[in-house]
Amino acid sequence: MIPNNRLFPSFWMAGFECSCHINSQGARLDMTGAVQHDRFCAGDYRRLREVGILTARDGLRWNLIERCGAYDWSSWIPMLEAARTENVQVIWDLFHYGWPDGLDIFSPTFVDRFSRFCGEAARIFREHSDETAFYSPMNEISFFAWAACRDLIFPYAWGAITSSSATACGPPSRLSRAFAPAIHALALYRRSR
Repeated sequence: MIPNNRLFPSFWMAGFECSCHINSQGARLDMTGAVQHDRFCAGDYRRLREVGILTARDGLRWNLIERCGAYDWSSWIPMLEAARTENVQVIWDLFHYGWPDGLDIFSPTFVDRFSRFCGEAARIFREHSDETAFYSPMNEISFFAWAACRDLIFPYAWGAITSSSATACGPPSRLSRAFAPAIHALALYRRSR
């Protein structure tokens, strides 16, 4: 017998690739657009439901949503509505290696902008759904901090870390400092089932 109070409505979960970082050639990736999930999200969610998968991980593209400090949620709202219509619970990835152009992740501004973005995302979610929100604020924070301070992922900040512990300076500490305010901003709009 399956209990009625499960955290997720299905045992299996799906995931949609949503990376939007800058690659080693300096080109911005948009994996959501590349696989056309932005255009066909309703059908994608419907296919999940048809095979009994009722939970998925999907993501927002912060670099598309925030431009010059203003938000345009038109790339996310159709996904929110499609998930609700198809009755698929989504764990929303808010930061999948991509951030708005012109934002320096080494600056204190990153912390403020990220927490503001998270709070606004939670507000938009609440405007479009009565369900409990699930978020992954930062995708693979340890890997990203490690890779961003090498020649593996933008900003290719080789040497920004001065010790092997990957906690000395640069993105690791900035990401850690951004995480707590982001969680607080998300919690302001929480609602329990």
